[in-house]
Amino acid sequence: MCEFIFKRVVRTAATILALTPAQALACPVCALVGSGDNTWAYKAMSVMLIVLPLGMIGGAVLWLSRRAALVDRTTTEHVRGARS
Repeated sequence: MCEFIFKRVVRTAATILALTPAQALACPVCALVGSGDNTWAYKAMSVMLIVLPLGMIGGAVLWLSRRAALVDRTTTEHVRGARS
């Protein structure tokens, strides 16, 4: 039963890819065929691919520093409370 379903899925996928080769292109924007829209999209995506990881790293550093400050504050209050 599983083998039949697998063969059917593979056959269907192969048929779809054979009938629509233009849909299977990986990145039509990267070709830069000369259109102004393509150039703008290429530059915008380049900026996004540079800024996104940096923003994620910055967000993680900010979150960790705030978390460390909260833990430090809680520990300090706990120690002061134990001394009293």
